[in-house]
Amino acid sequence: MNFESTYQSKSSKSQFYYLTFTLFSTFLILIPFTAFAKAEYKVALPTTHCVKEPALDNKLSINTEEVTIGRQLFDSIFSLAVGYSSDRLLVICRIQSKDLPRFSKFSTTFGIQDDADNAHSLIAKGSQTKVSFYLDGEQVASQTLKSGQIAAQKLDLIGKKNLAIEVSCARGGTNCPAVNFINASLF
Repeated sequence: MNFESTYQSKSSKSQFYYLTFTLFSTFLILIPFTAFAKAEYKVALPTTHCVKEPALDNKLSINTEEVTIGRQLFDSIFSLAVGYSSDRLLVICRIQSKDLPRFSKFSTTFGIQDDADNAHSLIAKGSQTKVSFYLDGEQVASQTLKSGQIAAQKLDLIGKKNLAIEVSCARGGTNCPAVNFINASLF
């Protein structure tokens, strides 16, 4: 074995190690950037600019309380109820502005407490509450719930500027159970 063949074999081995190390290092460097690019920015709906109509206190705020829905225990982040002087309650939120990140999805889980029609003497047994969702003023979904029921809703927000949630009594009137929101997030 001469010097030149020994040098070539060492050289090819070191090239192999160098290439392996370079590829592995590049892969390790790219992993955090890929994970960061796919990470979703999640914001609770009440932390954006939201107002209520009719304007009793005119601001949607987080009010955490434990509630049972469908014989399960949840932390409700806010609740919406039809007032005694109105047949509906509407919450309107600005979801796109120069001060907010661009959101593309909305996801919420909501329901009516197990004992909602027993808790208040003004609410008739079996009363139902309708929850409607609007994007830029157009209704895109609605669900009707009664005591003990839970539901979920997902909406595509691409190109939308406003999200509204309306709560009303399914059969008209002003006495129906409040809706508790367990999750309401923008992504």
